[in-house]
Amino acid sequence: MRNEHLEADALGNIYRAAYYMAKGDRELATSLVEKTRGVLKSLNDKAQKVIDCKDENSDRFIAEQLLDLYLNFK
Repeated sequence: MRNEHLEADALGNIYRAAYYMAKGDRELATSLVEKTRGVLKSLNDKAQKVIDCKDENSDRFIAEQLLDLYLNFK
């Protein structure tokens, strides 16, 4: 039961990271993605990869990619 709550919290962090990235707050978005590291390794790896490509893409594009991760993980 506890693990399910942690997974839900991690998914919520990905959703919030997408929101804050769309708002232009990269630092907070990155911090939220890092919080998922210990809970959902596969999701964290994918989200970290999206965040790390920030030099190549706009904040809005990264936010859309994070939102896609969130929606496809459920």
